[in-house]
Amino acid sequence: MKVLFVSASDPYAETAGADLRLRTFLEGAARRYEVDLLCLAERTRIERPGPGPLARLETRRFRASGRIKRLLRSLTLRLPDLALRSWSRDMAIAFYRRLLLEDYSAVHIAGLQMAYLVDVFRAAFKSHPKRPALTFDDLNAEYVVHRRLSSVETRRGRWLRAVYSAAQDPLLRAYETKTIRSADVVICPSSDDRDWLRALDASTRIEIVPSGLNTEAYVEVPPPAERPVAVFIGDQTYRPNRQAADWLESKIAPAVWRTLPEAEFVVVGKGYRPSATRNGAGAFRYAGYVSDITSMIETSKVVLAPLLAGGGIKLKVLEGMAAGRPVVATSVGAAGIDAQGGRDLVVADGIEAYSRALVSVLSNTSRARELGNAARRRVTALYDSTVVGSTYVEVLEQTMNPTDI
Repeated sequence: MKVLFVSASDPYAETAGADLRLRTFLEGAARRYEVDLLCLAERTRIERPGPGPLARLETRRFRASGRIKRLLRSLTLRLPDLALRSWSRDMAIAFYRRLLLEDYSAVHIAGLQMAYLVDVFRAAFKSHPKRPALTFDDLNAEYVVHRRLSSVETRRGRWLRAVYSAAQDPLLRAYETKTIRSADVVICPSSDDRDWLRALDASTRIEIVPSGLNTEAYVEVPPPAERPVAVFIGDQTYRPNRQAADWLESKIAPAVWRTLPEAEFVVVGKGYRPSATRNGAGAFRYAGYVSDITSMIETSKVVLAPLLAGGGIKLKVLEGMAAGRPVVATSVGAAGIDAQGGRDLVVADGIEAYSRALVSVLSNTSRARELGNAARRRVTALYDSTVVGSTYVEVLEQTMNPTDI
């Protein structure tokens, strides 16, 4: 049997959370089935990668539209910006052709930005009595992400951003509802996401499949050192991550420096911003994109997840935990992760509580190592890619039988 995965990027060429999540599913499915991947990239190519999980890789050349153009189209078409972000006529044609020419038992569409292909899927099998099972992976309950963004930006007095997210909320709710109703099964990372999606449509079959990672890749990372370095890993082209970095720089770092002036903060991720702050012996810097995340984690004593908005499971939090680093997170940053606060990670909200929690770990190496060891054990037991991949395959197989359109 064959399974087709469709995504906005090549998970073996990128390292964002969505890519690592998809990689786990691909490898889980490939242990039992022939797996093809169709995705967007800088150039079009079709190849058989050879040894590895993929039987065939097809990429379609894609260049994203500018924000202003997308915003105007969003207002005109009454569609959320996310629905237009990865829209590609070339991709739609390639997907349609693949559905007609190949005999797939299941199709997996990754993320709401690729949900425009659901209509293509239905069109391809409109006159066919049977079709592949359709799995849709809702990486976040996207309407909730913008609801949170609007709330945070309103409190910070950033009215244009708040209005934008408030306007996206109803568009996303309508689009997300339509999408999940069209799938045979919807998977999501956490129970919170499942509850939010059920609020859109209680009749949809929604299964929790957490994100996973190869924990063996982090076993050689040494324990936290004495130097008080805190690292936040997050793509800065993603609004919740930018918002978190701003909060970290403007509020948390100054509060920490009052007690621990030598503390250093490093923000890692695409969307490099060259601004930097120095406070005596301490510093705050943006490192930009780093291909080897493990090397950045090695230099840290603590991994941060200071998010104020967002959804799903944060893969960079799991990476930090797998590497034996204590994680200091907000409740949003820790959301979806099955871990005990105070034992496997530290959860705190608000400037005072978060900065105090961070100081307590940065200034206590034995405590940092104790938390890091517990974190590594927890992630290895629950979120290793083999464990998550098996969970994904169980859901896939329950949905695999062809169904009437």
